[in-house]
Amino acid sequence: MQTHSRPHNRGFTLVELLVVIGIIAILIAILLPALQAARKQADRVKCLSAMRQIGNAYFMYANDNKGAWPVMFHGYTATTPAGAPADRMKRWHDFIAKYVMGPTAVTDPATGIQYSSTEMNANGTAGGLNQEFGTEWDPVHIGTLRDRNSVLWGCPAWRRSTKVGATVSTDNFSHPGYSMNWFPLAPQDLNGTSVFSAVFFGRRTYINTNPAFGGDRLGKYYKQTQYTRPAERCLITESVHGSLNLGTTNMAAWTFQPEGANPFPEVPDATGAAGGFALDFNRHGKRAIGNKPNDPSMNMLYCDGHASTLSAREAYRAIRGK
Repeated sequence: MQTHSRPHNRGFTLVELLVVIGIIAILIAILLPALQAARKQADRVKCLSAMRQIGNAYFMYANDNKGAWPVMFHGYTATTPAGAPADRMKRWHDFIAKYVMGPTAVTDPATGIQYSSTEMNANGTAGGLNQEFGTEWDPVHIGTLRDRNSVLWGCPAWRRSTKVGATVSTDNFSHPGYSMNWFPLAPQDLNGTSVFSAVFFGRRTYINTNPAFGGDRLGKYYKQTQYTRPAERCLITESVHGSLNLGTTNMAAWTFQPEGANPFPEVPDATGAAGGFALDFNRHGKRAIGNKPNDPSMNMLYCDGHASTLSAREAYRAIRGK
């Protein structure tokens, strides 16, 4: 009687399995940097696109306001609506929001009432507000647009973190990671070495008549045509500080180069004292921290409407317009 043996199903040996795992690990090690670089490039391109749309909003605002552009900051006091906070402020994004955000709905977490608007902070947000819902007088706050695919939060690489000296604040609702340039004429706007003179403030896009915010910084609304060297001058830049804080020493020591007397930091620091440097020079760089002054590592929108990737040194020069 003839017998037939059943075929033996041979599995992987331990050595073969380890070889396969090793090959997969090598492939991951080879492909991961390329994937990370592709993602960084995609984030950079999306950010540049958002900046160009913001630039279009500035031109539309000018068409509706006799050629004038918004100011970077306007602090003031108000008596209406009844019961609203007296200390009010409007920033550049409050002026142009209606051109880019469309109808926006937000729910008051305290009452459950839903509000909808095509404007943002029309009555001026209360000072120091850092939350998603604004106030019952102005419910659509800048924080309302966070995570809603808005060009005002248009940089996917913005970490929402601000460093001021030793203090690091995260999960920011009041600052979208972009800041407007407040120097339409610099470096011709300096008055000797006293950069914080009345002349200096009078030539900036920064207005403050509210004593609660420091008061008596009387800048002005400039027309689009008054911005000198528009193809070379910054309009919007990436910053970890909502007011584009560059530090008193850095502004006085024009032309400042981001190293030397004040060492270039590894991360942006929005400290208001000497040495503060809020330009977000790590956002699109090859390094997570510690990008160098000449590394192309951040994006900028210029006054003529074009946007590009540039270094921290180039960014500073574009802000001051030299």
